Amino acid sequence: MAFAIIFYLFLMPHQFNPELGGFLITPARIGVMLGAFWALSAYLRGAVRFLWPDGLILGMMVWTYLSLYVTMDAATAVSGTVSQILDIALSYFVGRALIRSPRDLRVFLIIIAPGIGITGFIIAAESILGSPFMQEAAFALTGIGRPPQNIFRFGLLRSLGPFPHPILAGVIMSSFLPIYVLSGLRGWPKWVGLLSPFSGIFTWSSAAFVALAISIVLIAYNWLVEQIANLSWRIFLLALFASALMIEILSQSGLFRFVMRYAAFNQGSSYNRVLIWNWGTESVMNNPLWGIGFNDWVRPRWMRDSIDNYWLLLTMQHGFVMLFLFLGVVTYALVKISTNATRLPLVDRRLLVGVGIALGVYCVGIFSVSVWLSAKLWFFALIGIAVSLGTMRTDQPGPTSSR
Repeated sequence: MAFAIIFYLFLMPHQFNPELGGFLITPARIGVMLGAFWALSAYLRGAVRFLWPDGLILGMMVWTYLSLYVTMDAATAVSGTVSQILDIALSYFVGRALIRSPRDLRVFLIIIAPGIGITGFIIAAESILGSPFMQEAAFALTGIGRPPQNIFRFGLLRSLGPFPHPILAGVIMSSFLPIYVLSGLRGWPKWVGLLSPFSGIFTWSSAAFVALAISIVLIAYNWLVEQIANLSWRIFLLALFASALMIEILSQSGLFRFVMRYAAFNQGSSYNRVLIWNWGTESVMNNPLWGIGFNDWVRPRWMRDSIDNYWLLLTMQHGFVMLFLFLGVVTYALVKISTNATRLPLVDRRLLVGVGIALGVYCVGIFSVSVWLSAKLWFFALIGIAVSLGTMRTDQPGPTSSR
C-alpha cells in the first residue's frame, strides 16, 4: 500500500519539480524519503535481512562520493552523492523493504492499475491530438521548468505523458507488460495493466517497440517452457549467448553497432548512438578508475553532450568500479529471482518470471537511453523488488529441473 502511494508520485510531471540551490526537490524523491522510514524499520525489526547486494548498493554510493571528490570538488561530490542516494539507494531499499512477497506485489499492481491506465490513455491521446497537453497544463499551473517540446515522427507527436522524454515514457510503460501478463490477477486490474503498456507505441521510440517486442517473445517462450518438458530457460540463455558471440565475431561492426543498426527507426539516430559509444568508451579507457565526473567529455564539436546509454554514462562518470558494483546487483537480482521461481507454485512462479523479464528488458532498454527522474527511481525500485522476491523464504519444495 505504502509503495503504491509512493509510485503515484513517480507519475507527477517534472513541472512539479522545484529547484532549490541547484537541487531538484521532486515529489518522487520526497516519496522515497518518506518510504525510507518504513524500509529502515523493516531492517531493524529483522523483517528484511541485509544481503550482499544491499552492500553493493551502499558501495555504489561510497564510490560515487570518492570518484566525484577526485574528479570534481568537495561540494559537487556531496551534492552529487546525495542525489544518487535519493535516486538509487533509497529507491532500491524502499522497493526491497515494502514489496517482500508475491501478495505484496499483487496488491501494489491492483492499486496502481488506475494510474497506469490513465497515464497510458493520456500518452495515446497526446499523440493522436498532436499536443502534449498534460505537461502544457502542468507548466501553465506551476511555471516551473520549460514548456514541453513538440517532437514529431512519422507525422505523429512523440508523446511524453508525465515523463521528461518520450523514450523514458516508452521504457517505463513497457516494463509493466510482462508483470501484469504473468501476475495471476483477474478482472479489470489485469486488463488495464495489460493494455496500458502498449501506449508506449505512441512515443514512437524504437526503445519502446524493442522493449514490447522482447517482452512478448519472452512471455511466449515462458509459455512454451511450461508446455514442453525438455525446454528450459537455460537453453534459451545459451542460445542467446551463442548468437551474441557469433555476431560479435563475424560481423565487421561488432554486437553493439549491429544491434543499433537494426533497432533504431532511422539511420541518423543509429549513427549518433554508435558515435556516442565510440567516443564514450574511449573516455572510459582514458579514465578507467575514477571516470570524469560531471566534466565534459571529449568528442567532436558538432556532437551533442547527451549520452543516450545509462550503462555507459555511469561508467564514464565514475569508472569501472561503479560498473562492476552495478552489474553485480543486477546479476544477483536476475539469478536469484529465476532460481527462487522454481520453488514456488505455478501462479507465483509466473509472477517472479514476469518481474525477471521486466528487469531484463529494462536493462536492455537503458543501452539506448540514460534514465533520470521517475524512470531512474522505478528502475532501482524494480531491482530491489527482484532481490526481495528472489531471496524470500519458501516452504514449498520446487521442481528439480532447471525449467
